[in-house]
Amino acid sequence: MMTATRLDAFRQVIERAGLVPPSVIPLGKVTRFPGIGKSNGNKSGWAWLSKDGLGGTYGDWASGLSDTWHAQHDHAMTAAERAAHTRRVAELRRIREEEETNQHAEAAKRAQTIWNQAAPAPEAHPYLTRKRIQSHSLRIDGESRLIVPVTINGALISLQFIDANGGKLFLPGGDVKGGSSTRGELNNAGTFLLCEGFATGASLQEATGLQVVVAFSAGNLLPVVQAIRLQFPTAVIVICGDHDLSGTGQRAPREAADAVNGVMTLPEEQGQDFSAVHVQRGLEAVQEAIETAIRREEMRAMSTAAAPTDTHTDSWPQLDEAAFYGLAGEFTKAVEPYSEADPLGILLHVLLPPGALIGPLPHVLVEHTPHYARTNALLVGTTAGGKKGTAWSPPRYVFTKVDETIVLKRVKSGLSSGEGLVFQVRDPQYNHVPIREGRRRNGEILGYEDVLSDPGESDKRLLIIESEFSSALKVMEREGNVLSPVLRDVWDHGNLSPLTKKDPIVATGAHVCIIGHITHHELLRALSATDRANGFANRYLFALVRQSKFIPSGKGTPPEILEPFFLRFSRTLERARTRGELTRDRETEQLWASVYRKLAEVPQGLTGAILARGAAQVLRLSLIYALLDEAEASRTDTAIRVAHLLAALTVWDYCTASTYHIFGDAVGDPIADRLLRLIKSGPKTDTDLYESLGKHGGIRIEKDRPSTSCNGSIVSIGRAFPRLAGRSRNGMLAFY
Repeated sequence: MMTATRLDAFRQVIERAGLVPPSVIPLGKVTRFPGIGKSNGNKSGWAWLSKDGLGGTYGDWASGLSDTWHAQHDHAMTAAERAAHTRRVAELRRIREEEETNQHAEAAKRAQTIWNQAAPAPEAHPYLTRKRIQSHSLRIDGESRLIVPVTINGALISLQFIDANGGKLFLPGGDVKGGSSTRGELNNAGTFLLCEGFATGASLQEATGLQVVVAFSAGNLLPVVQAIRLQFPTAVIVICGDHDLSGTGQRAPREAADAVNGVMTLPEEQGQDFSAVHVQRGLEAVQEAIETAIRREEMRAMSTAAAPTDTHTDSWPQLDEAAFYGLAGEFTKAVEPYSEADPLGILLHVLLPPGALIGPLPHVLVEHTPHYARTNALLVGTTAGGKKGTAWSPPRYVFTKVDETIVLKRVKSGLSSGEGLVFQVRDPQYNHVPIREGRRRNGEILGYEDVLSDPGESDKRLLIIESEFSSALKVMEREGNVLSPVLRDVWDHGNLSPLTKKDPIVATGAHVCIIGHITHHELLRALSATDRANGFANRYLFALVRQSKFIPSGKGTPPEILEPFFLRFSRTLERARTRGELTRDRETEQLWASVYRKLAEVPQGLTGAILARGAAQVLRLSLIYALLDEAEASRTDTAIRVAHLLAALTVWDYCTASTYHIFGDAVGDPIADRLLRLIKSGPKTDTDLYESLGKHGGIRIEKDRPSTSCNGSIVSIGRAFPRLAGRSRNGMLAFY
């Protein structure tokens, strides 16, 4: 039987919570009474006391209060008492959950009534004005508070009230866990942005136009994002956290993103949310931050993804939108509708030539070695009709308008010899001649002097557009031709001194960029295994191109579209020529650190050798993107930023896919490559490989040691996997 002391103790706990319970609380029944500060007719307060009087639970629907109480024991509990206590706790939990469910249901009804009776929120509300956001169909109550709906699966469950000063209060008794508020119509077609507060959500939606979900608190991000992922399993989800000082705004978004394979991003400055970014820097800054975060995470995912088991694919590479950044990207998009050329071909012709024409002053240091705004590219068409040359037409027209003299004098073609290339960027040449007495031919030699015999070329910039690059590759195969090593030196440092006996010439500080055009068939036929492996090929970006459309008229881009680019390119190139060393900003340095190892790793095989300079190629491309960024050109602290690096990574990704498409996964050893093709046709034993090669391959192999070294090379790079055929320990070794 319950003592009055226990009842009094329970009542005192309830009273300390601000409620006034009745003097008698029946055992095992829910008792209702006025809520906190309510009149006698109100019944939002409630209490339940177990039948033995040893435990109870109480609460207030109006305020959201809910708690439990346990009586103090004056002795150690017996086994029976512990069992009773366990049952009591379970019952308390059940009663409490039941009352909370009732409480939430009552709050949902009140929320619907309040929402229905409320007027549309004015756009001039002080809070909206201060946050520079629209009302987004919010409503306003009689106290001039904004009303934000809280929903689950479209059903209204509660409300949040925001006063003019930004004070926030949820509807008492309403359920918030798992509840959210959406900005924009939700569907599975695109990207979701998830954030904590309404103002942040409004800024995100207005800046990006994407679907935005407001979770109201950091702790509510996880249940909300899990519900989104369940409903939209293929959507991209970006958690936009608050960069608060406590760290909660960073930890909770990261946990939520990890739980659903999403993306997490924060404002750059500590103490800010994206609403503050909007107020201080504008919607454009919010948009740039979100788009950059999405692209950065995509590139990180790509950089850490496992390499496919068969990298050679017949599918055509896809170029991500990030490549069309800045002035080069804008120009490409402007002229692409009027050209039959591949957009990637146009982009490379408008991206690489400015790097050559800017000159050797802007650079990025790797330790003490400068990397300049120059690199080479080979546009590889599936056929002769791939419109590779057409891609140069619009950029050439614009660059001619910008600086006709340099295009006429410093854009060349006709690669045939290393000496011929060096001649185009040669240093002045002097003859060491004797000084004779009286300047007579037979006079006594008094000394020697250097006499200028060739003024050389003062402009070390050179752009080579080689429409028949297969001819250059064929020339390189000739004995004594030094074109290949000269081209390697051009890419590396620009100091050229080919070893020739007759009329040796030297060039220092040459700044040369080469864009070659070739068909897929010509490339495979003309590029020797030596050139693939000796470093010549990895100084080029290999890019597949094809005819994008058919335009019978052939009129090209209208002048009114091209003319605005004349001045834009002129100003940008002029400013770029004055730049010296460029560095990466803090955020870009973090991105570079996350992708560097993958770029620096050298893939196995001949194709891997062609991709061996990934880090350097991306570094140079990012420098060019930075120099062609009009906004960056106007700044005094020009730097390589995230958007520039992302664009460079995107181009490199396309070129990597192109390289595998072109060359496949060759190992480099003729026997090993033939073995690999045989193994791909199905599992093969050592005997199968021996018979295939020994009988039909024209290769002499000892039968008792069939192709041992070649098999080892294939297995070592993960191309084939040895397994025992059959169940016995002596089973035959087979390759799969």
